[in-house]
Amino acid sequence: MFKLRKVAPLYSPTLVKLWLEHCTHYHGPGCYKGITAVHGMRLIDCVEMEVVKSNPFWRWVALSYVWGTAQTNESTWSKTVMDTIKVTKEKCYRYLWVDKHCISQDDGAHKEEQIRNMHKIYQGAGLTIVAASGNSMHADIEGVSIERRGQSSVGHNEYVHPQNSPGFSPLVSLHKHSP
Repeated sequence: MFKLRKVAPLYSPTLVKLWLEHCTHYHGPGCYKGITAVHGMRLIDCVEMEVVKSNPFWRWVALSYVWGTAQTNESTWSKTVMDTIKVTKEKCYRYLWVDKHCISQDDGAHKEEQIRNMHKIYQGAGLTIVAASGNSMHADIEGVSIERRGQSSVGHNEYVHPQNSPGFSPLVSLHKHSP
């Protein structure tokens, strides 16, 4: 049964935490099948703000977003990435995978291997943030650093998310993978 709920202008870190706890409690280890980092994987360390070689035991957040046509200096973080770093830290994760920064754009062998294994990277992520409302990597993520535009309600499946909390305000672009 689907029901419409009001979407707040900004996402609620507390509510997202409840969703993740709900997933852990009701899905248990079935959601996570022991997938570890793929060979040669790199991640953004959201504390040190640098790209590092991944450890097989680290958990990470993945970002799926619109690249757009505008190019940016490799040494800078786009608005989309900065918003995702904010959410990553709020969810108590330290590492973030963003294809543009974590796949070497100059090393053909590394790029080929990482692209071939992207399904494993997304599947192994603790959660994936899908930033689809912007037209480029330079867009703010609606609901994170800017208020949402034009969406006042969202369909909600009560069986999957039984919390009937007033003021329900999802980060609409948040998706947990179930391998």
